[in-house]
Amino acid sequence: MRIDISDQIYLRPFHESDADDLAIAANYREVADYLRDKFPYPYLKRDAIQFIEATLTFEPRNVLSIVVHEKVSGAIGITLMDDIYRNNAELGYWLSPPFQKKGIMTLVVKQMIVYVFSRFPVYRIISKPFPNNLGSISVLEKNGFILEAVQKDVLQKNGKIFDELTYVLIHNERLQKLKSNKLFS
Repeated sequence: MRIDISDQIYLRPFHESDADDLAIAANYREVADYLRDKFPYPYLKRDAIQFIEATLTFEPRNVLSIVVHEKVSGAIGITLMDDIYRNNAELGYWLSPPFQKKGIMTLVVKQMIVYVFSRFPVYRIISKPFPNNLGSISVLEKNGFILEAVQKDVLQKNGKIFDELTYVLIHNERLQKLKSNKLFS
């Protein structure tokens, strides 16, 4: 499977052979600073191997590599929620700093939205960027996400406290079909 973004950029599942490229692309403090603490810094080859192995267990693939000029340069994926949140997915992504601020992630997120709504039984995609990650916020807003909630002083990262932002994109047609089901009566 391959999702073309342009002639030089595409999405595809990770391969075990991507470990070296992934370790190089991810090994930036400015990447780790905007992700959850479980994303390590420094990012070593063993971290890449563990991550890639974890991505291979889900079908259809919920995490894809972002390939730029034939090198893995980032990742994008969803976490499917369960129980009463089963119609929701959380979107997360990162791109290596040499490729940031070029419009790549805006295009990648656009294609990922299509992929998620066509392959997974969700009507709602959420994303929770750090409030100081203005680039990520811009990517979400350019793709139709709206700020749904701000929870004050929820996050702690690198010794600082941040608000938690929740951006959402709703597939209204799918939601309406679910609401018309008698389960919602």
